[in-house]
Amino acid sequence: MEWNLRIKEANLAEVIAEKPAEIRKRGREKGGKYKEGEMKNLMRISILALTMLFPFVGPADALVLDLLGDKDGFGKGVPIGDGYHYTQYGAYWDDNRGPGDPPFTDYWYTGDKSWTHTYVLPVEPLVSAELEIYFAGIADYADWSADVWAAGVKVGTIPGIPEYSTPYGGSHDLTRLLAFNLTGLLTGSTSITIDVSYSGDGYIIDYSELRGITAVPEPSTLLLLGAALIGFAGFRRKFKK
Repeated sequence: MEWNLRIKEANLAEVIAEKPAEIRKRGREKGGKYKEGEMKNLMRISILALTMLFPFVGPADALVLDLLGDKDGFGKGVPIGDGYHYTQYGAYWDDNRGPGDPPFTDYWYTGDKSWTHTYVLPVEPLVSAELEIYFAGIADYADWSADVWAAGVKVGTIPGIPEYSTPYGGSHDLTRLLAFNLTGLLTGSTSITIDVSYSGDGYIIDYSELRGITAVPEPSTLLLLGAALIGFAGFRRKFKK
């Protein structure tokens, strides 16, 4: 996609550069005078070329719209990522919450859980959005699962994993770093619900982070657009003379 975009931009630059060259050549042959019709054609070509540039946009860096929790590894320093054993760092049913921690984080509990993200939407439209949650111990049997809901819409299911044992709890304390697509669901306040299939499923949440991505013009497109505008302005001044 990036290679094709560069080719399109290069071809577009040739159109913008070559057409004025032809008109300048004819103008020199006619004593430096340009026909009004030729100038109008040049303007049409320039406007069309600039219009074609605007759709070439690329993603900006993800914006953190709201973070609930402090990414401290469940209050026990567990590394953030898949497959770590929580009980190497803490114990089941511990309350590791510190001052200012959201009530649903750093605490081992059972059953469903809900919370709400409140945030300010960026001025630029969002092209995508996602929710990232860091868990340990959830859906730790093959026939268990947990549905994730955002703004009343089911955005994913956390599948169960086969039970196994190790000195550190096996499947029952494994960490999972999961992301869910929330594109089109963000309004400034978004409720999140974890709906477990078994009410006795015990787990712990470290944090919930809501991110969005806006569309911005690619740097190469901006440079080409600027060059085209400058060239057109210069040629127009020369034509008026």
